[in-house]
Amino acid sequence: MAIEADWPDVAELDRFARNRDVWGQHPSFVNFPRWMWRNAEFSAFVHDLRAWNLPRSAADRAELRGLDVYSLSRSMAEVLAYLDHMDPGEAAARPQAV
Repeated sequence: MAIEADWPDVAELDRFARNRDVWGQHPSFVNFPRWMWRNAEFSAFVHDLRAWNLPRSAADRAELRGLDVYSLSRSMAEVLAYLDHMDPGEAAARPQAV
């Protein structure tokens, strides 16, 4: 499911919803008004999605994705950290001035 929200915020919720990696390390949606994503209805949806996902194989779980990058520097840092973790060789080859 793609939503109009910053990529890093939604990535944190995706880790929770799909029960993968470590989650709860970063706050999500702190720069958004409560009516938008920080509300009881969306929280219930994310918890329901997690419950729906848990009995499924990792490859068959529904994902959450944020489409916005208003937090460009934070989004860029998250992508680079992911690259450092997943492919250190490629990360070392990237241009240093970003």
